[in-house]
Amino acid sequence: MTRTHRWPWLAVRAALMVVAAGCTRESEQGHDSLAGEKTPACVMQAIDPPWLSSSPSDSQLAADRVLPPGAQLLAYSRPDINCDGTEDLILQYRVAPPSDSIPLVFFVRVDGALRELLRTTSMVDGREGLVAAGDANADGWLDLVLLGYDEGGLVPRVFGSTFGRLAELAVADLYYLPQSDEWDADCLRALSPRMTEEGGVVLARMPDRKTENRRPSACPSPRDTLDLRSLPPKAEPFDTTR
Repeated sequence: MTRTHRWPWLAVRAALMVVAAGCTRESEQGHDSLAGEKTPACVMQAIDPPWLSSSPSDSQLAADRVLPPGAQLLAYSRPDINCDGTEDLILQYRVAPPSDSIPLVFFVRVDGALRELLRTTSMVDGREGLVAAGDANADGWLDLVLLGYDEGGLVPRVFGSTFGRLAELAVADLYYLPQSDEWDADCLRALSPRMTEEGGVVLARMPDRKTENRRPSACPSPRDTLDLRSLPPKAEPFDTTR
């Protein structure tokens, strides 16, 4: 190769190296931002259990066309699951007869339209909804804690996110609380799970009278803080028959 042909090639190589370096810096900055300061939508938040609010109704659901014909709306919430500044949707409804199934569906809004992210079956015959949310693992997506309530009792469920993949995590059945007629609204609010800034989820449990020196109480008081980031994926259905 002559000297006159070498200089243009060297200039092209230099330009490519500058572009590659810029892409590397941009990638590093993007990765660092996930572990940095969270957006307002991603901070830890607590929401009242759905049965403490009025009967659900939302005209936007009709516009979004996510509720099947004849279905009965049980509960919904509009968290910003992917922390992009727009409202997403968690929806619980009873399918029209003759089916008696109760789906629980998670949607994210993409380009103005809702896209289904995860579909599962509700663990209760009553209402189940979001009670706590936060980005526990700093991936830019919310981790979600739901609570269901029916005549059998309270059932908490935890859904963890990993860069856009949402999966239910295993919660021991000792956090299932059999229903009591003595629980008032304040008690039900106190029993609702919450999340901590350190990535923990605080769950109530019934006290073991044999091992814990506690007087009987109308509202169970023991609380355990579990590391949400260390909970394994759920392997078996929650046992609500014990």
